[in-house]
Amino acid sequence: MVFTGINYFAVIVAGLVYFFLGAIWYSPLLFVKPYMRYRSLLTGASDAALKPLDFVITAVAEILAAFVLAVLLESLGITTILPAIVLALFVVIAFSAGIMLVHDIYNGAHVVLWLINSSYNVVAFVLMAIILVLWQ
Repeated sequence: MVFTGINYFAVIVAGLVYFFLGAIWYSPLLFVKPYMRYRSLLTGASDAALKPLDFVITAVAEILAAFVLAVLLESLGITTILPAIVLALFVVIAFSAGIMLVHDIYNGAHVVLWLINSSYNVVAFVLMAIILVLWQ
């Protein structure tokens, strides 16, 4: 498979938007307090020391997610915003929110933790889809 129609710069930008949205999502501006409260119920730890490598891995994973979304958009011939958003919602609900829900059920995570994490991914995928389809 050749990815000739992919705008790689848009993929990187979309992935970085995903990354920086996370910095805002899990900050005092939005959801850090409930996230940490429900996370500590699950892990017993109130705070975890993040390493620089954690951020690198996160950025790479989110750029990879943007690339896969770009491939899907290209493969399906989606060139307008509404179908791109619908595809992003299908993908993120099926492959992220649904899987995270099952994972959280078996790990005993509170539903609030699932809502915070899943809604972050939903918003991120919609934003990435819009960036990718507008910047083809």
